[in-house]
Amino acid sequence: MSAPLFCFPGGRNPTAILSLVCLLPLLAFTQAASAVPLTSWNFAANNGNEASVNATFFAPGFQTTAITRGGTQAPQVAPGSFSNASWPFDSTPDSYFQFSINPQAGTTYTLSDIHFEFLIQPSGPVVWRLRSDADGFTSDLDTWFSSATHDTLLPATAEFQNLMSSRTFRLYGLNSSGGGAGLTRLDLNGSFTSSAVPETLPVGAFGLTVTLLLLARSRIKD
Repeated sequence: MSAPLFCFPGGRNPTAILSLVCLLPLLAFTQAASAVPLTSWNFAANNGNEASVNATFFAPGFQTTAITRGGTQAPQVAPGSFSNASWPFDSTPDSYFQFSINPQAGTTYTLSDIHFEFLIQPSGPVVWRLRSDADGFTSDLDTWFSSATHDTLLPATAEFQNLMSSRTFRLYGLNSSGGGAGLTRLDLNGSFTSSAVPETLPVGAFGLTVTLLLLARSRIKD
């Protein structure tokens, strides 16, 4: 009889223990797939006054998109950001940053939230508004007072769930006293499935589980 491959003290069932161990990667993958970055911008390498900036990250199954400027604009040099030197003095939406997420064919996605990180001068915008093309940018998805970071939780509605086409957003800065402001980071988060992306991780984990179980059974029979 050959030496056993594994030692299981206490008389425990080795096949059952090995099954549990091998299933852990599958459980980890299921948890990780719940909400992840789908398209992101990190402006650390930017001057701040660019007309547009392509996404620095996009998940498999998505295409790169650019953040652009709209309305009345005054791009300013502010290293590590995408910035305007001035914003509207009142509550009328005028200047905005526009950004999108765009899936490849075969990708279906759901947006859960958007994460913003700001660089704001003391006399910069006091209020921010977020709108989307789902209703032609007519109503606010979120409104908040200026802060270094902000997370917008998107509603669990058809406009942001099980999408197969692009979704576009506009971020408006309001009530400025003449100061500038910009973004240093922007993340669109959610979940997705894609027929264009090989499911190497779950398939590989499942294959490893089966292989180890068969190997353990053969060694136990010996």
